[in-house]
Amino acid sequence: MLKNKSWIITLLISQLAACSGIKVKPSTEINTDRNIRLLEKGVSFMAYGQEPFWNLEVYDGKEIRFEGMNKQFFVLPTERILPTDSQTYFLTYNTPNSKFNLLFLQKPCTDASSGEKHPITVAAFYGKDTLMGCGINIYDKRINGKWLLNKINGKNIPTLLGQNTIPQLDINGELNAISGSTGCNRFSGKFVLRNYKVHMGSMVTTKIACPSAMEAAFLAVFNHIISYQLNNNTLLLTNNEEVTCEFIKTK
Repeated sequence: MLKNKSWIITLLISQLAACSGIKVKPSTEINTDRNIRLLEKGVSFMAYGQEPFWNLEVYDGKEIRFEGMNKQFFVLPTERILPTDSQTYFLTYNTPNSKFNLLFLQKPCTDASSGEKHPITVAAFYGKDTLMGCGINIYDKRINGKWLLNKINGKNIPTLLGQNTIPQLDINGELNAISGSTGCNRFSGKFVLRNYKVHMGSMVTTKIACPSAMEAAFLAVFNHIISYQLNNNTLLLTNNEEVTCEFIKTK
């Protein structure tokens, strides 16, 4: 299904670079309640646009469902988590009437109606039609914001520590960005949220020597795919080795 299409990708990227003022439905519709409903259906990523209207939903590791103009509807197989953290990802399919190509590009896309920015631009190519839109990660938006570490592996963080020395997170799911402090060093990185799991990308940290062993224990949670749970203002992160961090929301 996916072959070496580097020359096609180069051409499509040049077309995308020439596009501006992408118009999609107001992103206010993609609210927390709707995201949770989509998560319950198994949707982890969607894209849509208008003029003409089209809609795409990705069910990770299973299929892509596309609905376009003239009542076009395709159910297409995929074995990948989409989009990947690579710069571009290209899929091509044969449908009964024409080839159908999808391009996922790590290029910011602005919702022309609301001004909200999304990290991914998506293009669908069907026959002579080029359909442009914004890609949106479907996740529980309550995870966004600043979080202060409260417990690690069931142990309370000592209250004698000042707030500036307690590990904390700043999460932005729209931009797939995470940053914060280990209580000693600053760090930042990229991640992808999928079905209540956090798939971490590369992370960079400052290199200050830290006397406390807390930093190593705190960073250990990011070594593997992380499951997350949200309960009111509490966030639990647990990795495959059962390292668990409990955070309290501060903003």
